[in-house]
Amino acid sequence: MKFLIEHMEPKLFKWCILEYTHISEEATIRGDTVLFTDLKNTKNMGKLKGLGKLYSESAAQIFKNNKFNGRPVRLCVLDLNAEKVLSKSDNNFDFVLLGGILGDFPRQNRTKGLLESMNDAGINYETRHLGKDQFSTDIALIVAQELLAGKKLSELEFVDEYEIEIAPEKPGECGESISLPFKYLIRNGKPVVAKGLIDLVKKQKVF
Repeated sequence: MKFLIEHMEPKLFKWCILEYTHISEEATIRGDTVLFTDLKNTKNMGKLKGLGKLYSESAAQIFKNNKFNGRPVRLCVLDLNAEKVLSKSDNNFDFVLLGGILGDFPRQNRTKGLLESMNDAGINYETRHLGKDQFSTDIALIVAQELLAGKKLSELEFVDEYEIEIAPEKPGECGESISLPFKYLIRNGKPVVAKGLIDLVKKQKVF
C-alpha cells in the first residue's frame, strides 16, 4: 500500500521527525511506500531525507485531475467521522491518506479543512476510520496496516493513554508524570511508541 502523510503542523517539530521516522521503519517492514506531502520548504524536506518520497505540494495539489504521475488513482482518506472502518477489502485503493488529521490534541477537526481542499480541487476520494479514538500519526499507520492485512479492531489491544514517569515519587513528595493523550497499540505486551519519543517528552516535559 502507498501511505500518504500530509504534514499539517506549523513546523517540523522534533516529535514529528521521530514519528515520521517510525512511520518509515514500519512501512519498510511490510514493503509499503510512504509519501510525505505539504512540506513547504527545502529545510523541512532535508530533515526527512531518506524516510520516503517528499513533496512540497499538498495532497490536493499532487492528486490534481484525480491522477498521480499521469495515472488515475483511487484515494482513501482516514477520517474519524467516516461511516466505514478500514478493512482488508480496501486494498483496492492506491493511496491511504493520513497525518495530522488523526493526531492533534485537543482535536481541531483538521480533517474538515483537508477534505474541503480536496473537494475544492475536484478530487474524488472515499473515507474510512480506524475506530473513534485519536491516534498519533505513526500508530494510525500501524493500525491501518493491521486492518488492511485482515485484522479486526476487536482483535487489536490498545491503551487509552500512555503515562510517562518524569520524576519518581519520593518520601513526602509527589512524583511527576506526563500522559500522552492518544490511544496506543499494544504489541508484545507494551505500548508501541516511536524511538526517542519518551526521552524527548522527559526532556521537554511537554508533548
